[in-house]
Amino acid sequence: LYEAKDPDGIRKAYLTHMASERSGLSDGPSSMGVWNRMDMFVVITAFAGIGIKELKLCRSLRTIRLVVHSEGIRVVITSLFRALSGLANVTVVCLFLWLSFGIIAVQLYKGTFYYCNDADVNSRAECVGVYEAEVQTAWSSSYVTSNRTWHKLRYNFDNLG
Repeated sequence: LYEAKDPDGIRKAYLTHMASERSGLSDGPSSMGVWNRMDMFVVITAFAGIGIKELKLCRSLRTIRLVVHSEGIRVVITSLFRALSGLANVTVVCLFLWLSFGIIAVQLYKGTFYYCNDADVNSRAECVGVYEAEVQTAWSSSYVTSNRTWHKLRYNFDNLG
């Protein structure tokens, strides 16, 4: 029934199958399930041309049905959910350590990650006035007069943000 190569043929076959089950012409309980109703909704909207991409995400919910039918997957999922509380405790401890080291780093390095655009100047008091910067091109080099400015590095320890 679902061997058509084109998506429209598959949709037509699915709609025909669902219509026959709804009308009682076929023996099959598939139209009664919630998952099959969701499948039918996605197929009808896609066939009608109003198939929004977000609606196609509903197809990914079908994999949740595996949890109901497979005992092994159910054990894995429940053990993952039980491990979440332990992971939350570890996360809180890691965040506390990160905050502690962050506070120490701000105390030690606040205000030290600044520089002058003139490479020959090392302090803020000297970073005043103008200087000549060499500009090199592919064929020649020239000197340009620039103002000295005091800049902060993008990544610094002035705050924790």
